[in-house]
Amino acid sequence: MSTASTLKFYATDKTEIAPAIKAGYETLVNGTGADAHMRGWMNWAAPYLKSEEYARLKKTADYIIKNFKHAIVIGIGGSYLGAKAIIDAEHGDANAFDLPWKTNVHFVASLSSKEWNNIEHIIGSDSFCIIYISKSGTTLEPGLALRYFYELHKNLHDKEPTVYAITDKCKGTGRALADEHGWETFIIPDNVGGRYSVFTPVGLLPIAIAGIDTDLILNAVAAADELCSSTIDNPAVDYANWRFEQYQNGCVVEMMPVNNPELRSFAEWWKQLYGESEGKDFEGMVPHSAVFSMDLHSLGQYLQEGLRGIMCETFFTWEDSIKVTFPESDLKDGLDYLSGRTLSEVNNAAMEGSYFAHSSIGDDPNACSKFICSKGIENLAYAMQIFEWACPIGCYALDVNPFNQPGVEAYKKQVKAILNEGKLNS
Repeated sequence: MSTASTLKFYATDKTEIAPAIKAGYETLVNGTGADAHMRGWMNWAAPYLKSEEYARLKKTADYIIKNFKHAIVIGIGGSYLGAKAIIDAEHGDANAFDLPWKTNVHFVASLSSKEWNNIEHIIGSDSFCIIYISKSGTTLEPGLALRYFYELHKNLHDKEPTVYAITDKCKGTGRALADEHGWETFIIPDNVGGRYSVFTPVGLLPIAIAGIDTDLILNAVAAADELCSSTIDNPAVDYANWRFEQYQNGCVVEMMPVNNPELRSFAEWWKQLYGESEGKDFEGMVPHSAVFSMDLHSLGQYLQEGLRGIMCETFFTWEDSIKVTFPESDLKDGLDYLSGRTLSEVNNAAMEGSYFAHSSIGDDPNACSKFICSKGIENLAYAMQIFEWACPIGCYALDVNPFNQPGVEAYKKQVKAILNEGKLNS
């Protein structure tokens, strides 16, 4: 694919690459930083395309499409965010709409009784399979969801459900359950963490079930890997450098406006990537997101004239592949000048207008950057891989480990204490 036209990065104040970012890039590429063994997602896609497991994964997806009306995807954090980002971008919110594929994909990643109940009602008496994604098998949220929907299937159909486990190769509760029940399994590699796992079986199986060409996806990811591993002159380094400079200048919040609601899950994936990777050792910007133009009528005022010096913005525009054209009309609404224009043109004008206003108008405008991503789901996948490269580069520049998340364990400990003992632990 042509990487030059796939993703373009712009910034209002683009500067020379900082020495810390150069060092961060070299640390990542050379594998000399903290937890360097967790770089398995780098250059993963190209060889995986030719692997036996990938061929089996595609056959499994075809089987699911032909035999099940619904697929319940159980996981949390990196175990579902990447797949949902791709599927929602291509089709719309998988949990909200009747979507145009044979098997409906339902993500169960919350502890919301209403959401679980809604999914149960949508399924009704239809056939469904379960895709259980957990490296350890001990995380509470997916464990509970597996138990619930597993028993629901037994009650509805008087037999055990078909479960596909995406889990560790040889250890953990997830592996033990799969071996005990004879579930078909796909491997979460030891050297790939959850938030970097979207283009492993973790994301690929749900994406394939949703009728999306995973060959296109993996080839795009491989192209991003080839660019980023071969030269420092790439958009991952440019973006890491820009946001590093904003952080050094005192920005503590990075806002990512996206140009369509179908990118909301993509923004959630980006927030997890940066929140869990960078937010430790009392470092890092708070990753936040908005959907324009909707949020221009809520957050827009603050972004234009709110407190200065704490926030920068990274706009992300993915070009629409659907064409909606405004018709001629006898309505006296003052919009005749838009007849024959497309909704995408108006939407892009809203993004460009807000980018200019937020970065150029006022006494102290925000520092802003923007990505323009070509249409096509493979190009969004390309952009996601660019972000996966950019994130650890910036982390290493801050002397932060990009691949661990020790703080996440604090809440897990308290949840178990409350449920087991009825009290918090100090």
